[in-house]
This record gives sequence, C-alpha cells and structure tokens, in this order.
Amino acid sequence: VVVVVQVEVVVEFVLVVLVVLVQIVLVDSEEVVVVLVVHESRFVH
Repeated sequence: VVVVVQVEVVVEFVLVVLVVLVQIVLVDSEEVVVVLVVHESRFVH
C-alpha cells in the first residue's frame, strides 16, 4: 500500500511538472488552466 501511495505521489508530481513545462514552452495560460481543471477533476474522483 505504501509503495502504491508513493507511486501515486510521483505520478502526480510528474504531471504537475509537465503542466509547468507546457506553460513555459507554450506560454498559453488558457491551455494550462484546462489541463489543471482536468487534473483536479481526476484527482478528486
């Protein structure tokens, strides 16, 4: 269980990093907001 939780945390961290990189590269705030909304929705469920 602990290992699974650690993996989940790593996955979440990687997704956040990817979103940040996308924002830096594309400089497209709207797109980043959409990604964050989708990410938050998935996280909640």
